[in-house]
Amino acid sequence: MNAGLTKLQIAILAILFVCVCCELTGMGLFVASTFMDDATQIAQIAPSPTPLRFATFPPTYTPTPNVTKTPAPTNTRVVDTTPLSTLPAIVPPQRTPTTMTDPYKVVVPTPTAPTVAYPIGFNSTLKIVTYQVTGKTPNDISKSLEANALSDPHEPGSRFYALTKWQLSGNWATKPSTRGCEVTSGEISVVMTMTLPLLTTTGVPPDTLKKFNTFVDKTVLHESGHVELVLQGARDYQRTLGNFAPVSDCEGLKAQLSNLYRRSFDTIDAVNVDYDVKTKHGLTQGAVFP
Repeated sequence: MNAGLTKLQIAILAILFVCVCCELTGMGLFVASTFMDDATQIAQIAPSPTPLRFATFPPTYTPTPNVTKTPAPTNTRVVDTTPLSTLPAIVPPQRTPTTMTDPYKVVVPTPTAPTVAYPIGFNSTLKIVTYQVTGKTPNDISKSLEANALSDPHEPGSRFYALTKWQLSGNWATKPSTRGCEVTSGEISVVMTMTLPLLTTTGVPPDTLKKFNTFVDKTVLHESGHVELVLQGARDYQRTLGNFAPVSDCEGLKAQLSNLYRRSFDTIDAVNVDYDVKTKHGLTQGAVFP
């Protein structure tokens, strides 16, 4: 007994050894599993590396033009009444050849360019569009005019025999400078379309034709007044944009320039509405038929 272990003792020791190994192995697997879970959580919580920007080179500025366009029609309404005899004489607008598609050869001079600190370009376009009017008598011509009458968004349900639409756009570039953020360049563009009646019937009696031609002359005069107001407003916008003072930051300047465009647009629209009120849509200028 003392010299060695009996077979029973050896068997018992073998069983105990196997169980202890199982416990140690199980503990090792548990510890390893817990470590991997903690490592995964740490990786998820840790912030992702942030790419370096302008680490080697200083940031560069590329101006992005801000462009906006909004149409705003202004109109001439022709009413069926006789102009007052006390109205002053009106000189018809200048008519010289412009395009082959303009039978009336309407020309409205562009106001003189303003003095600006920054280079602000200016472009203006006036297109004449006509619609056909038929008839040999004043009554028939009036019916044709009425059939082609145009509406004004400013006055729902209104009817007009002539129409001037305008579209103002502005774009500009800015950059940081020693004085703050300032305008570097820009461009103002205004596109106008004047729609007028065109009598296409032949053999119209001379007196009726004279009445219609006088009506067209006075209508063109009134519509040209709208064009002049739009052009002057666009020039005023060019002057203000080209002399806009620098501000502390470019985001602030961008907001101010956007507000400047909106104010300029609203001003042009307001003066045209006021012009129609004062002239009664051309009535006081003799734009009536018959």
